[in-house]
Amino acid sequence: MQERNRESSKRSHKSRFDARRVSKKNSSKAKSKELNPVEKRNQRIEENKKRSGRADNRPKNHLSKKTSSLKKSQKADATKKRVQNTGERYTSKKTTSKVAKSAPPNANARKIGSLIFNKTFKQSQYAYFGFGLIFAYLFLLISSVDTVISEGLFFSYLGVLLLKRPRMHSQGIIADIFAIGMVFYSLCAFLPNLPYFFPDWRHDAWNQYGISLGFLGTIMPLKSLEAIIMLLASIVFYYHIASWKLNNLGREVLLIMLVGISALAGIIQYFAGNDSLGFLFSENYERSPIKGYSDNLNLIYLVGGLGAVALFFDSLKSNKLVSALGFSGALLNLFFLINSQSVFYFSLFYGLSCLLIIRLYLRGKPIVQKLFTILILITCLSVFISFNQIWLGIITYDLGGFLSSKAKELWWVIWGSFKQLNIFGNGIATAHAILPQLSPLEYFTDDYSYRGSYLLAFISDFGFFGLLGLILFLNYLFSQYLRIFKDSKIRHRFYYALIIMAFLTRFVTQSESLSVGLLLLLLIFLHLSLRIEKDYFLLFSKKSCQRIGLFWLCLGMFWVVISIFNLPLLSDIRYRLSYAEQCDANVDFKALSLESIEEKDSLISKTEPSKYFLKAYQLLESGAGKSETIETLYQSAFFDRNNPKVFLQYGYLASDYDINLANNTWFAYFEQNALTKLDDYISLIYYSKDRYELLLSLERLSYLANEYAVAFALVLNDLDFQKYVETNSLDQFFVSNSRKQFYFLKRLLEEGFFDKYSEYVAGYKNEIIGISILEAVKQKELANFEQALFLLREHIVPEKIDIFKVKEGKKYIPRVFLQNYPDVEMGMVLIKKEINEKNYEQALIYVDHILSMDNPPKYAYYWKAELLYRMNEYIDSWFAFITYLEKANIPQFPKNQ
Repeated sequence: MQERNRESSKRSHKSRFDARRVSKKNSSKAKSKELNPVEKRNQRIEENKKRSGRADNRPKNHLSKKTSSLKKSQKADATKKRVQNTGERYTSKKTTSKVAKSAPPNANARKIGSLIFNKTFKQSQYAYFGFGLIFAYLFLLISSVDTVISEGLFFSYLGVLLLKRPRMHSQGIIADIFAIGMVFYSLCAFLPNLPYFFPDWRHDAWNQYGISLGFLGTIMPLKSLEAIIMLLASIVFYYHIASWKLNNLGREVLLIMLVGISALAGIIQYFAGNDSLGFLFSENYERSPIKGYSDNLNLIYLVGGLGAVALFFDSLKSNKLVSALGFSGALLNLFFLINSQSVFYFSLFYGLSCLLIIRLYLRGKPIVQKLFTILILITCLSVFISFNQIWLGIITYDLGGFLSSKAKELWWVIWGSFKQLNIFGNGIATAHAILPQLSPLEYFTDDYSYRGSYLLAFISDFGFFGLLGLILFLNYLFSQYLRIFKDSKIRHRFYYALIIMAFLTRFVTQSESLSVGLLLLLLIFLHLSLRIEKDYFLLFSKKSCQRIGLFWLCLGMFWVVISIFNLPLLSDIRYRLSYAEQCDANVDFKALSLESIEEKDSLISKTEPSKYFLKAYQLLESGAGKSETIETLYQSAFFDRNNPKVFLQYGYLASDYDINLANNTWFAYFEQNALTKLDDYISLIYYSKDRYELLLSLERLSYLANEYAVAFALVLNDLDFQKYVETNSLDQFFVSNSRKQFYFLKRLLEEGFFDKYSEYVAGYKNEIIGISILEAVKQKELANFEQALFLLREHIVPEKIDIFKVKEGKKYIPRVFLQNYPDVEMGMVLIKKEINEKNYEQALIYVDHILSMDNPPKYAYYWKAELLYRMNEYIDSWFAFITYLEKANIPQFPKNQ
């Protein structure tokens, strides 16, 4: 039996050996004819390597190291797979191929979409960019409390980045040249300039006002130095971004984070306001919050909203959850923009969203469908505007006027720069003090418009050469983007370009301060829009980068410490310690005089108007000469040209010390465009009523306009009113304001100027409103009260008295009515009953009781006057009717002057 088995096994072994030998022969024959699939694949790989010029740089023992690191369980699994049954292997391959054939083409996409978060967060690379977005918002949030602290934290963050990842790649030869040139061009502001190259306004500052601004290119060395430090930090940060890793999966996670950050920012601002971190600081801690914090937040909402739109259309077919997140994020950011009432950013969001939708939704669609979609968007906007005329006015007038004013500002700055040979600029970070010297006053109306837009500030700081360099660099970036955009397959590149477009639009039009957090966002998105796959050469070695990082870390810590302890080493801290901001707010100078102003003087810059304003106050307190005080006031006005009320404020200041000096400054303010400053003059008149000597000194100003003369005359006492009217012609008192005109004519009658009244009426009868009441006043002044009441009552519509009907079962007892809080219904029923019985005295008692209410009805005033008239009490009736006319607010008889 065993022998039979051995023989059969030998035969089977021999047959298998023969079969293998035959198959080897056949394979050798086939090999001589063509390559097998494995050899074809290896040959194709070698050809691709030769074509691409890249070599396999992996070490020789790469595979051995990799297999040696496998765990025992992994080795066991691999062994089990090798000893699988051949029949099972063939059946599994067949079934797999059948399933693959029977599955729909987008089955894998649905599977990937259902596991998007799991796969994305495991395989994506975005860490540095994600932390960059988070820190950008944190810096913006901190800047709402103190900009100096936010800048210090930015420097520290930059230092940690360089210590953690000490790499700085080149950005291309043109970008490198521009960055280096920008730094050296900024340093030129500290070079001495020949007086010939000084602009005219600097010569005027010395020749006319005795203000020496130094001989350097910058008039504010400390501010310029801080600006250069920030410029260097921005350049280093932008160069370090090139070493950050990011793949396409990470880009989608980045959009999700951006939408979340913008939503979080909006929620915090909605519930906590603009000073959400104020509770962390003491009330006594003087801070420097950023100007235009809400405007910075609006830009965050714009960036997040556009990111949500991109996220929605990008994942619409692959993942419904992510697309729903994008849709809700777009609506939420749109709500924040509407809630902030920012027409500019809302319009910008709508326009950029349309471009993004056309790009993402119509990508690869026929041209007819693209044009049809654009037509639908324009039609929807037109229908919306047609049904909302307010938005039509906003877009037509407000937005158009805004852009027109910005264009005028740009023209005047460029023209002023050329006219004054300002080809090299006035020094970095000096625009806020110089722009008023280059542009007319009427283009600077709001509180911070002296800064102008960032484009105007750039032209002022860097001059013609700087503007030319900026245009060339922007042209290079645009051409670089177009070149990359055609060949690159990086996702969301068009969205990044739209964000840069939004920042550039703000750069050209807006003037509010840009937070360091938004500066981070600008640099990040600028790099993303121009990112390429290959890496340029390293600029510095690892140790050099670490030394640079240590420098920025120490500088950031120093920046934060000096802000916390209010050390006057930075320009912002010096400004907030110098009482300059309080002086701008027109504080109580009596309280300010208790402080030692001399110690603050060294902290204030030479270009700050408050420096000279405080000096003028010191001169007034010390009783210095008038000429010196006037010169100091003009020095302040020289650097405060954007403030149209500067001489008005100086007049209020000087009125406590020198009335003549105050009148001179007020005259300098009111003599130009007097009618537009009528409200300021009226406020000045009523401010001076309690100081009659000061009031009489304002007669000089009253001749600037007829409205001034009438307002001045009405506050004079009887004797001075008579003198003032007698010395001036009646033409001086003709005004178009019916209220002022009525009171002036009434005052003429009360002062006995009947002839002048008749002359005035004869000359301007058609322009006078309420002349019938004035005629009644004339009869009253002639002591003819009965005739006066007759004329007055002809033009008064009687008030109804039968407004309440008697109710059955209700008792109308006079004693109950008079002893309790007035019941209007009961009182009017009793009044009507007494009037019908002609018991006017009793009815008057009921009327007086109704008038004791907190807010009595106006018909009660009328019936008091009417009852007095029926009782022949004409004098009391006249004054009662006048009171009724005032309470009823009759147009012909206004209540207040």
